[in-house]
Amino acid sequence: PKQTEDEKAARTEALQKAYQAATEIPFATMELIAEILNNAGDVIRAGKSSVISDAAIGIDFLYSSLKACRHNVRINLKYIQDDGFRESAENRMKILTEGRKKLRKGYLATIQEIITSR
Repeated sequence: PKQTEDEKAARTEALQKAYQAATEIPFATMELIAEILNNAGDVIRAGKSSVISDAAIGIDFLYSSLKACRHNVRINLKYIQDDGFRESAENRMKILTEGRKKLRKGYLATIQEIITSR
């Protein structure tokens, strides 16, 4: 309902809470992906050369998923009025994505070395 000022305020508050809640799942997913990416080097080095291309595919899927989650958070941030929440979310995204592109590039270079050396 949005007929009275109180109803409008309640609706706005409910929508704001919903937009904030809509960032929780993508953030949780980003945290898991970041952790997996941080530890993927051990798996790559221990893997069999006959399936190393699967590791490359996995790294690319993980990195793409990280970026997809970031897009999901950003679309909701667009509608959130709480500047503090938005700033905190932007910082959290930066922490979760920072360095992951370089990490991905390094993993793919290692995988390429394994492919060409065995």
